[in-house]
Amino acid sequence: MSCCLRTALYIKTVELMSVDASVMAIAERLEITKFLTLERRDFQLFRPKHCQFFEIMP
Repeated sequence: MSCCLRTALYIKTVELMSVDASVMAIAERLEITKFLTLERRDFQLFRPKHCQFFEIMP
């Protein structure tokens, strides 16, 4: 894999993680506990302050 392609994939991953982090921060502020998402991994790893875990709906 070329260096440019690896860098592009890394930047894409960081962007997605920052979007997930923003959604989780807003959820904490609004005390949202349920999510409808296809990206389960990030939401399962995060431990919110306002509840024990996020309920993730498929």
